[in-house]
Amino acid sequence: AYFLGIADRLVEIVPEDGESDGSKILELARRSALSEAVRLAQEICEGGPVAVRAALEAVSWAREDKENEMYQRVVKTEDRDEALKAFQEKRKPVFKGR
Repeated sequence: AYFLGIADRLVEIVPEDGESDGSKILELARRSALSEAVRLAQEICEGGPVAVRAALEAVSWAREDKENEMYQRVVKTEDRDEALKAFQEKRKPVFKGR
């Protein structure tokens, strides 16, 4: 899935002490995937609220025209300017939702 572009994150599963019980390995995989999903959600939530809302709407529509519309909405915001400035200054952005 990773090499086909279906997934862009991998979770390493390392069974303890050479564990070979399939159900235990599956449970470890589920916990690892959930942990990574929560970490990713937290990372996304640190983004500007305008951009996060626009991205969620674009993904739900999954159409290029909608993606372009959402980009045009975000590119004009103060939050975008703050994100670029913060990146340049190597600091965390302070978003205002506008």
